[in-house]
Amino acid sequence: MLFARREAVAGLEVAGAEAAGFLNDLVTAQIADLEVGQAQAACLLTPQGRILFDMLVFRVEADKFWVQLFEEELAAFHKRLMMYRLRRPVEISIIAEWQSGILFDADGAQIDGSSISEMLPEVDEQFFSVFLDPRDAALGWHIVSNTSMPQMLDNCKTVSEADWHYVRIKQNVPEGPVDLVRNRALMLEAGLEHLGAVDFNKGCYIGQEVTARTHYRGLVKRRIIPILAAADSLSPEIEIHREDVVIGQVLSATVDGGLALASLRLDAVKAHLEEAVPLMAGDAEIRVVYPGHLPSLKFPE
Repeated sequence: MLFARREAVAGLEVAGAEAAGFLNDLVTAQIADLEVGQAQAACLLTPQGRILFDMLVFRVEADKFWVQLFEEELAAFHKRLMMYRLRRPVEISIIAEWQSGILFDADGAQIDGSSISEMLPEVDEQFFSVFLDPRDAALGWHIVSNTSMPQMLDNCKTVSEADWHYVRIKQNVPEGPVDLVRNRALMLEAGLEHLGAVDFNKGCYIGQEVTARTHYRGLVKRRIIPILAAADSLSPEIEIHREDVVIGQVLSATVDGGLALASLRLDAVKAHLEEAVPLMAGDAEIRVVYPGHLPSLKFPE
C-alpha cells in the first residue's frame, strides 16, 4: 500500500442546517442523500452546461461538508458560493490548514476498507477523515484534514503524487482544469456520468437542461480517453491528427510521457479501433486504450 500527499489542492467547508440542500441545488451530483463518511465527485456548471469547477465533496457530519478542489480555483469557487448563498442559513469558509493524502495500490488494485485502520496511528480521529474515492475504487482512500495529517506507519511506503496520477489516467478519471477545460468541457464528453459525478434523476441544478438533453438525445461526439505512445511523446496540449485533420488534443500525461488522457473525436476513435486507422500525437503514433471496466463507447451514427 502506498501513501501520497496531494499537492495544489485546497479545502472549503459548507456547514449549517441547509448545507446539504444548498450544495444539492448547485452541483451536478446527488449530495443530499450522501451518508456521513461518504464522498461524491461533482461539478459546478455554467447555465450553458460547461464545467466551471470539478470537486470532491466529503460529508463529515450530517450538517457539514468539506469540498476539495484545486488551490488555484479556491478563491473563485468560494466567491461564487457566497453569491449563491443569499439568506440561507449556511456557513461557507475556506479551510486554511487543509491537508490531503491518498492510500492506494500502484497496480490499481482495490484496497479493503478494513485494512485502513491498520495503516493509521492511534490518534484522535476528529482531526482527519477517511473516504473511498467515489469515482473509481482503484484510486484508493482519501485522508483529509482541516488541522493535521496523521503519519503513516512504516509498512506504508510514501511516494510521489505522480504515482497516483498514473493510476488515475489509466482508469480514465479526468480531473482539474487541464482535463476539464474551464468554460468548455461538457460533463458527458468527459465521461463523468460513469464516475458518479452527475445524477439524471435529481432536481434542478445549474446547467441541468443542457446536460440532460445531451444525455437523452445521445449528442456526444467527443470523449476523454486514455492513449498510449512511446515514452516522452505525450504532454498537455499536443494536437492529435488523423492524416492531416486535427481530431483531438492531449490532456494530462504521466511523468514518463507514455500514457495520457486525450480529448478525441469519436468518429476517429471508431476508425482507429475498427479499421486500424493510425492516429498521431505530434510525430508519435498513439494507441487508444479505453478501459474495459467502463461501459462500451457509443459512436455517433
